[in-house]
Amino acid sequence: MKILAYHKLDEKFIKNIENNGENLVISLSEDNFPKGDKELEDADILIGWGDTDDFTEERIRMTKKLKWIHILAAGVDRLPFKELKEKNIKVTNSSGIHAIPISEHVFATLLFLEKNLNVLYKQQLNKCWRQQPIEELSGKIMAIIGVGKIGKEIAQKGKAFHMKVLGIRNNPLPIEYVDEMYSMDHLKEVLSKAHVVVIALPLTDKTKGLFTFETFNYMRKDSYFINIGRGKIVQEDGLIKALQQGIIKGASLDVFQKEPLDKESPLWTMDNVIITPHQSGSSPYYIERTMDIFMENLVRIKNKQQLINLVDLDNKY
Repeated sequence: MKILAYHKLDEKFIKNIENNGENLVISLSEDNFPKGDKELEDADILIGWGDTDDFTEERIRMTKKLKWIHILAAGVDRLPFKELKEKNIKVTNSSGIHAIPISEHVFATLLFLEKNLNVLYKQQLNKCWRQQPIEELSGKIMAIIGVGKIGKEIAQKGKAFHMKVLGIRNNPLPIEYVDEMYSMDHLKEVLSKAHVVVIALPLTDKTKGLFTFETFNYMRKDSYFINIGRGKIVQEDGLIKALQQGIIKGASLDVFQKEPLDKESPLWTMDNVIITPHQSGSSPYYIERTMDIFMENLVRIKNKQQLINLVDLDNKY
């Protein structure tokens, strides 16, 4: 099979995929993406990040043999779903491989806020010895909005800190480490109880703009808001207003409506906000983990078996 990668793969991965000549891999660096278009017509499989500059509508139309695309990321909201459905192309993503780094990031930033480390670090730079008020996580309630693989890992760490964990997902069946599961219909109720709200949702038509200024008003005044999902789930003006008016206590934000975040955004200078540049899922083991999923599915597609991490093209996740 001919496999076209819109990512510069290491030689060790290429050798594993090619399997002594069984497959042909063409690996493109970003500046060579247009040069790879001549290879699209007879490509069987595509690998890439699913950004707007790799799997465009035009490129999908150019394919004639394509049967499967593997996305190196978890989010697939930028894909041309109409063209993919018309050509009956299967899509898999790398959902699940981010669970460890993202869950660690959630608690790193949460503890930073709870222990007032931003103020303490500034004091250190100024050689200032002054104790600050701090909080504890133990006994507090964490709400995870979107309990998938990442949400479950966050819940497990929450239990290690002796927190009560509430979860929301479309199918609210019981999940390990989550004390109480709810459907999205109970969002306002769950928000009103939680000291910490973590967004781990995919971006879909239903979740876009879900968190408005009105939504933040259902949260506790002593609560923290953490978004490691997608920036467009939150109406940023509403979040800024909620923070400025003390409707919520603080926020940890890894994703934004527009990235990079505009330098004029008030979020940059708020003492109760932590900003990270969309890197909560980063890990030195990232590509190895996503290639493990790809290699498993490469065997499965050869044997005409059900693929793992298969994306629902109707629901777009």
